[in-house]
Amino acid sequence: VFYKTDIRNIYQFQGLGKKMPVTTVVFLIAALSMIGVPGTVGFTSKWYLALGSIEANQWIFVAVILVSSLLNIVYFWRIFDNIWFGHPHEIENIKRDEAPLTMLIPMVILGILCIYFGFFSGYPIEHIFEPLATKLLGGVP
Repeated sequence: VFYKTDIRNIYQFQGLGKKMPVTTVVFLIAALSMIGVPGTVGFTSKWYLALGSIEANQWIFVAVILVSSLLNIVYFWRIFDNIWFGHPHEIENIKRDEAPLTMLIPMVILGILCIYFGFFSGYPIEHIFEPLATKLLGGVP
């Protein structure tokens, strides 16, 4: 967003959802992942962190994970309220169009991976990371 608009204030994001739809959808996916919505890789990571905390009987960390998700909802809602429901900012000289393909393609790939690993996180864990950890630890399962 900054690259194309030079905007640094979230209140100037008003109306960007219509002018930069791909960027804002990918940002939505990333925001949902940071919140920890099921079906995103952020949920998977928070889930494993919570399971590890529960196994270690460290309930405070489970509470921290939940509070961080709630705070992320508040932060990201304000941004999306401005992007999708706000009226375009009165500053007319702000260029509001989509980012170039050299920026969009990596963003879209990361957005797709964010969702893919949210649903299929077991494969890389079981087939890549566990064997790798076993080799690195000298055969310790």
